[in-house]
Amino acid sequence: MVYPAYIPDGAFYAHCPADCSSPEQFSVVRFPTPESGTVHNVMLALDANNVPQVLIATGTTRYYATCAGDCRQESSWTLTQILNHNGEREVTGEAFALDPQGHPRFVMHSYRAMFGIGAPEPGTFYVLCDSDCHN
Repeated sequence: MVYPAYIPDGAFYAHCPADCSSPEQFSVVRFPTPESGTVHNVMLALDANNVPQVLIATGTTRYYATCAGDCRQESSWTLTQILNHNGEREVTGEAFALDPQGHPRFVMHSYRAMFGIGAPEPGTFYVLCDSDCHN
């Protein structure tokens, strides 16, 4: 599972083995986002080998995280800031998925301001990456 820390920043990935029977069996990894502030949304997708990938959305930035190795260890994760949109875009709901080859995909839309005041031009964006997704 993944969940936002909300204040002051960051998100968490938590894992419990298939035979999980107590809170002590959980392992937790923290994804810090100090330059970007509060996480508004965090999403998890599993590839065909059940390896997790994570998309993190703050008010200004998107982060992408992948795991290579023991995903219960922070050192096994790579976290990259992939997009800074200066607060003009949002990722809401469950908008993150992987294609059959395990490549990340997500849907982003223009920020929805109250009554449209100060909002950017409306738009929906399909964001994808097929290689070097941490670049």
